Amino acid sequence: GPNCLMTDSSCQSDGDDSCENDGQCIPFDEHSESERKYFCLCRPGFSGLRCEIVDAKIIVSFHSRVRKPSKLFVHFLEVIANHWPKNGSTFKTIPHYSASVEIQWPHPFHIAFIEIPPSDFYLLLVQSHFNRTKTIRKTVRPTDRCLSLTDLVNATIAQFHLLRRMKYYHWVCQQPKSSSLTCFHDAAFFCLCVDHGHRRIANCFRFNS
Repeated sequence: GPNCLMTDSSCQSDGDDSCENDGQCIPFDEHSESERKYFCLCRPGFSGLRCEIVDAKIIVSFHSRVRKPSKLFVHFLEVIANHWPKNGSTFKTIPHYSASVEIQWPHPFHIAFIEIPPSDFYLLLVQSHFNRTKTIRKTVRPTDRCLSLTDLVNATIAQFHLLRRMKYYHWVCQQPKSSSLTCFHDAAFFCLCVDHGHRRIANCFRFNS
């Protein structure tokens, strides 16, 4: 009301329309054009219109041969048939006293990897099916590192135009020295080295960090 003497009852419903998982109900202005009377401010780890969705959780620790960073970016790719993948990122800081970091993400994803500034990438996981309720524990190891293409080919190939350079992506995964390579990247693509029949090939996705 004009003198703040009236109580808004939008958030006092006992039905199914209230916020879940201790989400905070915030009433909309009565003059708002929205059909909803309120929105839910969710606690970390929950999302959805009513905070009804439990976000996916990845608990990441680091092998002794991988330096534990004080901060990192976490990148996610959702693979969609006949479309470019959707990607998203989040930023995390890691206290010096913590041996691991907990990452929560509210959207579907099939590939996750971390970026340790200034330019080190490590693969976290690849999954064919997204399971939101699953808690994933991952130790980042040296073998998870995704090298830059410039570390895998000579300077001439690295400077080729993108369309010409792409022809060498499968070749990179098939080199004897790349037998343990799981992934690599350049300015435009993030690539996985995967087994396909009796050959290793590059499965690449457009990615902008």
